[in-house]
Amino acid sequence: MDPEFLATGIIIYMMLVSTGMILFGKEAWLSKAEPFCVFFRMVGWLSPVKWQKENQRNSVMIFLPKIQWPCMQLLELPTIPKSGTAFILLVLSTVSFDGLSKTFWWMALIGENPLEYPGRTVLMLPNTAGMLSTFLIFLLFYALTQIKIFESTEDDLMDTGFVFSIIPIAFGYHFAHYLPNFLVDIQYAFISLSDPLDLGWNLLGIKDWQVRSSFLTHHESVVIIWYLQITGIVLAHIAAVIIAHLKTLKNDAGQRTIILSQIPSTLLMIAYTVLGLWLLSTPIAA
Repeated sequence: MDPEFLATGIIIYMMLVSTGMILFGKEAWLSKAEPFCVFFRMVGWLSPVKWQKENQRNSVMIFLPKIQWPCMQLLELPTIPKSGTAFILLVLSTVSFDGLSKTFWWMALIGENPLEYPGRTVLMLPNTAGMLSTFLIFLLFYALTQIKIFESTEDDLMDTGFVFSIIPIAFGYHFAHYLPNFLVDIQYAFISLSDPLDLGWNLLGIKDWQVRSSFLTHHESVVIIWYLQITGIVLAHIAAVIIAHLKTLKNDAGQRTIILSQIPSTLLMIAYTVLGLWLLSTPIAA
């Protein structure tokens, strides 16, 4: 991306965020309207470390770490508004479409040759439509899984209990999807630390280092990356199933009702596991 264009975008975004905090307050804006803060708070819920407030003498507030199983914070969270549910589904659907948009299947669907990449401008309109359509499809399927077996109300269609179990899946697929890019981009970041202001410094003595991406074409390293991606997705889905089950057990319902209520969500998780693994294994456009 053009550095000047990127810098301009960052400045505009900073102005928007600053304006929002001035108008609505820092806490309200960052906790509900700033997407990166909301996303990384979601990621923090998966952490095995939880920081608890402790009151000390003289009204001094300190934070102490508490070690627990990863994702267990999801069980302690209150319900979130429907907009929060939609945001979680948006996080999952956008990264899913980012993988889908590079597949031969998608390129053929929009009438483009995957072996002759047409450029971002040509793909902007169909990819935008595809991303929005993917979000609506995810929203629809999620709503269908929330219809109760024996009784249904309007609120059931966007029940916020099960949506917490989608967060590990979203994080797992983000890890798997962006792992190859991360392994390349982290090299640029490390080299930049040696000369952060582009003044010709060589603070770390790595000025002459070259970014290498050849490991993405070697069979041995590609296999390792592939297994890391699979492991991330599988572990994320295992965590999601556990969270969904424990969330369901908190409801005051009979065993038969609990089991039946988990069937739609389990089928949805299985379907997305298949989709995620297919997206990682299918050929993509250059």
